[in-house]
Amino acid sequence: MKKIVSIAACALALYAAVGAQGQAPRYLYDPGWPKPMPIVEVEWIDSMERAGWRSADDWDRDLALDTLSCRSTGYLYREDDRGVVLMQSQAETGALADAIEIPRMAVQSVRVLRHGKARERRSA
Repeated sequence: MKKIVSIAACALALYAAVGAQGQAPRYLYDPGWPKPMPIVEVEWIDSMERAGWRSADDWDRDLALDTLSCRSTGYLYREDDRGVVLMQSQAETGALADAIEIPRMAVQSVRVLRHGKARERRSA
């Protein structure tokens, strides 16, 4: 048990040290509307939970399964050493809604679907 706790403490310290280096963001949203954000697809690995009573053989079989691969699309709000933040919606007022933050260690790839381009406002 002490060995597991020690390994977890070392991993946490390493993660904190790497994150504390303060590298400049790769992308940071400029709030000056109407500068649109690029639309991207992020492929990332999610955590999986398994619960309940099982035999050791059942646990060994279940824990050997591949990780859960996910894809999320949205407006690229921020990409830096901490991770990627996507926004689902943005209004012409500059308001943003519904964020997902994906930790850097989980990100497999970021693909630009559409570069941020200024659009003409439509009148009714």
